Amino acid sequence: MMKIFALTFVCLIFFSTTSISQIALEFEAGRNFANASPPSLAPTADWKTRSGYVGALLASFPLSTRLSVQTGLRFIQKGTKIDFVYDLTATHNYIEFPVYARFEAADFGSRLLVSGGPAFSFLANSYVQGSSPTYGTLSHNTNDQYKSYDVSLDGGFDLVNPIFDKLAFIISAKYSFGLIEIDKTGTNEESRDIRLTAGVAYCL
Repeated sequence: MMKIFALTFVCLIFFSTTSISQIALEFEAGRNFANASPPSLAPTADWKTRSGYVGALLASFPLSTRLSVQTGLRFIQKGTKIDFVYDLTATHNYIEFPVYARFEAADFGSRLLVSGGPAFSFLANSYVQGSSPTYGTLSHNTNDQYKSYDVSLDGGFDLVNPIFDKLAFIISAKYSFGLIEIDKTGTNEESRDIRLTAGVAYCL
């Protein structure tokens, strides 16, 4: 995975030197609605969606008039809610490195972009909190239970609305499909997320 990261970084440096006047910097923030694929652990439990925060500083590098590459850094809260003996909330905080291709599907004053690609996530911390009428409350660190990384395939839409010549307002919606088992105990748990964000873009 580090080789992929390094190769992508080198490619982006090349893009930036060939089209630096057209680079767009983007800041986005919003909510992530996270769940997990049905794990083999406690299959009778009620697995529910939990909402968390997401924020990103991204850069978009144009390859042609309609095609660009977007990457940067993102903070994102993944996890799930579990109703099984305890009412539990699992939280996984990641620093994420997305590499998206973006294609302009329509331009009607606002630009509609179709975007998608892989995202490489590195676990910052993980914990579980919960309560039970019978057993009381609990809270414990679960860093050792989960892998230090996640890999997902993301896809969705970006709506870019111009404000001034170099400034635009962005609304984004994406679905993220985890590709690997994130739990070390072999429960087949994979991340599933829906991300809704808004932000601004500034063209250099």
